[in-house]
Amino acid sequence: MNSLNLSTSIPAIEVNDLEVIFGNITALSGIQFKVPFGSITGLVGPNGAGKTTLIRVLATLLVPSRGSAKVAGLDVLNQTKEVRKLIGYMPDSLGIYQDMKVNEYLRFFARAYGLGKTETSNYIEYALEISNLTERANSFIEELSSGMRSKLSFVRSLAGNPEVLLLDEPLANLDPVTRAEMRKIISTMRTQGKCVLISSHQLEDIEKICDGVIFIHKGKIIEEKKEDLILYSFQPSKIEKNIEEIIKGIKGVSSVFYIGEEKRFIIQLKADANTAEIIREITEHNIDILEWRKIIPTLEERLLKVLKEVKT
Repeated sequence: MNSLNLSTSIPAIEVNDLEVIFGNITALSGIQFKVPFGSITGLVGPNGAGKTTLIRVLATLLVPSRGSAKVAGLDVLNQTKEVRKLIGYMPDSLGIYQDMKVNEYLRFFARAYGLGKTETSNYIEYALEISNLTERANSFIEELSSGMRSKLSFVRSLAGNPEVLLLDEPLANLDPVTRAEMRKIISTMRTQGKCVLISSHQLEDIEKICDGVIFIHKGKIIEEKKEDLILYSFQPSKIEKNIEEIIKGIKGVSSVFYIGEEKRFIIQLKADANTAEIIREITEHNIDILEWRKIIPTLEERLLKVLKEVKT
């Protein structure tokens, strides 16, 4: 374990009113959030949203223009050395190490973190085991597949046994088997009490491993409206001409969408809606209900919806 005495009552990551400006471009503005230890959080948004910039600030590689960012209560700007002992950073590219062998690469970073001879040996053995690269320990990095390189880059970030992992696109350009392996490896970090922040466009993977997500667009965090998540699939026994208008007029209903080919409706409810009352009012209009099922929106659907809200 890391030598610093960490308290789970302190947020693993805490960002307050963070702003990053490059010349005339505001890359991040008003960023504010907290992430606890023992969690995996996804950082989601379109290209150029500011995800990499935010991760680089937390990794002490970029100086913020305003605001603060802390890792385990330590300020990334004023306590940089202490923060670096706590974090593991995986960039979106491996870097220029093609002429190094896998074990040499891991040994190099172990020494960079100040690990002793025994600690280095234990770390390399562990890193090779969880990444399934033991048989490729003496292979040159240039000989590895892109999936193998991604796994190597990830286990490199574990040198020094960090408490907070900052992963920039760890699941990009991987085949399904390697993606599944990476999800499994990353998920084990939660059970070890570590905090993981992942920037990724692989929304299906984020859904599977993350406890929560942060939506970011044009340098700002986008908050989801509660009612955006309350969706029901409703199928009546028969379709009446005025059924859509009837449902729209019921208290608590935000909007209604008819899916003609499936002869059913998607009903979006308001945050304070009483589901039982809505069902009762529907039946009072002599509408028989064949199906009433809550829909859990996919992460992609949620992202597209919040982006649409921003544009409107």
